[in-house]
Amino acid sequence: MSCHIYGDLQDKKVLVIEEVWTAEEGMDFHIRSDEYRNLLIVLEMAAKQPEVRFHTISNSTGIETIEKARSHIRIR
Repeated sequence: MSCHIYGDLQDKKVLVIEEVWTAEEGMDFHIRSDEYRNLLIVLEMAAKQPEVRFHTISNSTGIETIEKARSHIRIR
């Protein structure tokens, strides 16, 4: 539905990426994409392990959501 990127004016090292999805299946498909893999590579290069959060109407999870969605990818 939407995607926004926010920077913190007080702390230049803080970046927030907010994506809104209508269904978990669409989000999972996106997490498995090559474009998202590029984001994960950037996250892995961070000096400090980034905080990753996924919020739904009834739940809140972390990095395990990425691991679960990407576990279905075949390695070429």
